[in-house]
Amino acid sequence: MKIDHTHGVWRPNPYQQQAAKPVQKREKPGRDQVQISAEAKAMLDTQTALNQKRQAKLERIKSELESGTYQVDSRKVAERLFDFWFRRG
Repeated sequence: MKIDHTHGVWRPNPYQQQAAKPVQKREKPGRDQVQISAEAKAMLDTQTALNQKRQAKLERIKSELESGTYQVDSRKVAERLFDFWFRRG
């Protein structure tokens, strides 16, 4: 029996096949996107409105303090202190 190595089973070289493939370019990663729900937008609008209202109140109090017309409601202060110290809930 004669064994001939030249006519053996042909096996492709996997490295040569890989090199023959055209290189596929990776797509550039897209920009990140953020989606804000309608509920979150409503919450943001509410928060913005509250901040504007608070800022207006602060400006009013500052101007009253500067002009010397700010009046402290001593009854309200006493109620708040009483609630804080004795009615913690």
